[in-house]
Amino acid sequence: MIPVTDVTAVTPCYIVTPVTTQNRFKKMEIYRFQLEKSSKKHTCPSCGKRRFVRFIDTQTGYYLPPTYGRCDREANCNYYLIPYADNFAAEVLRREKENQPAQWQSHPIPTPKHQPTAKPVYIPFEILQATRNRPLSKNIFIQNLATNIPFPFEMADLKKVTDLYQLGTLAKGFFEGAISFPFIDHANRIRAIQIKQFNQQNHTTRTSFIHAIIERHYRNQNKALPDWLIAYQLQEKKVSCLFGEHLLALFPENPVALVEAPKTCVYGTLYFGFPEEKQTNLLWLSTYNLSSLMKEKIAILEGRTVVLFPDLSSNGTAFKLWSEKAKQFEEEIPGTRFVVSDLLEQNATTEERKKGFDLADYLILQNWRDYRTPMNKTDQTEQMRPETIPAMVKQYPPQQTNLVERKEKLQIGFPEPDQAETNPAIFDEVDLNHLIEVPVKPWDLTEIETFFSNLNQLPSEPIQFAKGQIIKQPAKFVASHLATVKANNGIRTFEPYLLRLVTLKKMIEDGKVSLYGRG
Repeated sequence: MIPVTDVTAVTPCYIVTPVTTQNRFKKMEIYRFQLEKSSKKHTCPSCGKRRFVRFIDTQTGYYLPPTYGRCDREANCNYYLIPYADNFAAEVLRREKENQPAQWQSHPIPTPKHQPTAKPVYIPFEILQATRNRPLSKNIFIQNLATNIPFPFEMADLKKVTDLYQLGTLAKGFFEGAISFPFIDHANRIRAIQIKQFNQQNHTTRTSFIHAIIERHYRNQNKALPDWLIAYQLQEKKVSCLFGEHLLALFPENPVALVEAPKTCVYGTLYFGFPEEKQTNLLWLSTYNLSSLMKEKIAILEGRTVVLFPDLSSNGTAFKLWSEKAKQFEEEIPGTRFVVSDLLEQNATTEERKKGFDLADYLILQNWRDYRTPMNKTDQTEQMRPETIPAMVKQYPPQQTNLVERKEKLQIGFPEPDQAETNPAIFDEVDLNHLIEVPVKPWDLTEIETFFSNLNQLPSEPIQFAKGQIIKQPAKFVASHLATVKANNGIRTFEPYLLRLVTLKKMIEDGKVSLYGRG
């Protein structure tokens, strides 16, 4: 523990790392002093970023002194001061027994109008649909990948990756040109939609969530919030699934690559190939941030091979934390293999660690064609072994040239760490009607329903549906897809389900359905 100055002059304060306190205080909820459970953030006394969660006194409902709390910037700040780590808790109890006043100015926590609910509430599909209806020409992030990087991607692949992850665009208002990253769970329910605005160097300049933007819109218009938004805001956890989780059922055989940020999933897919191309291609998923690697999220990966790529940190905290958790998960989740890649740890410079670079920072300066060509030459029948997956990335490790110098040569500058979240965004009047009321034109499902209902039976053996895609249980596949499109008729998000049914129908009509293993 490292002593720091205490602005309240009550007792000495200490910086306590999450790694050293994780086990000791994992049952903190039984204590009187607890971290505030709302989404409110304060200014961190260590790094000055507005990413700080303060401790509260559960008996009085008041905040503790502003030095007690945890910074969410786990890798880059690592500030975590617990009131039980010094004499603070004992001093409070002593003064209460002696009827002495506290030595700090207490501030009550605002009382919420509604009580929090543990029941999950989802974002309406119409909201996701609205972001998907915006043209990619308005999306700064995608346009940068097409025109403003050393090795631009082909628009066909960029369109493909936006469809894969259901990426969207905000075309109006304060976040004009921003990209949306939806967190869609295994049952195709929208858990959260993160909004990020990028500059011409694809560095984040603003970040928010769609529910916060819509709420601000309603309040600026002096309109009542819709019922779904009120219920949604009462949830303690909003980002409650993995980014890309909806793809697990579509690609059941592919190994999984797990990273912190959705942006890295996009880069990883574009560099190492799409999951439908081969069963050995990595399916890239994101936890949202460093501390979001939790068992309740990871349990959905049971039976998979999972390769973790933690971001860099100045003291290796991120790598150590994910390595410890991966070992724990492998013991608790049967049949699941976890491999933590040390690729960045072995190749990073001191400055790169301080900047908190991730895999995307290395990839974007290299030619994506060099990554995908050798991968496509691999025999598709080759079985994926867990120990070979990190080598897929190490074929083209980061060049030893200092990455900062390389970016300077390319005239690509660095923003300050977490620049986008230094201050809360101050929203102007935002026109978000295109995100609230979206007309839905239903599909005519009569023909597709009639076709499959008139079939005597579907093949009992697996069907080679497309390159790298196998339908193991055709009858179950058709039933689940029909149920999905009927329940979400006309919603563009679920159009791929309808298109797969149409494709299978045509294959059957043309006699092109081939049984797996029989050519």
